[in-house]
Amino acid sequence: MSAGDLEQFRRSIGRRVLFASPVSHTGRGRTERGVITGVDDRMVYVDYGYANPVWPELGNSIATHPANLSLAVSRRSVASRRRAGRPSAATSTTTRERRPR
Repeated sequence: MSAGDLEQFRRSIGRRVLFASPVSHTGRGRTERGVITGVDDRMVYVDYGYANPVWPELGNSIATHPANLSLAVSRRSVASRRRAGRPSAATSTTTRERRPR
């Protein structure tokens, strides 16, 4: 993890993120969605929609290691990429054209 990674999350406070458990690649972990509420010098604080079980004084924000997070792609950003003529991760390269009925 670099300071640049944290800076990316710091600039993205209020955006949605995806949490992937370190064991999710084995099928035992889980994936969760949340919203970035803050960033300090080590951790990203994410609101997953439920109370923090360890530090209730943080409300719904839970300290999450940045290596387990990725910024979610919003529908708005996909649409703006399409208007700009740039491909996006959400755009399939093998789309079929609809046939008229």
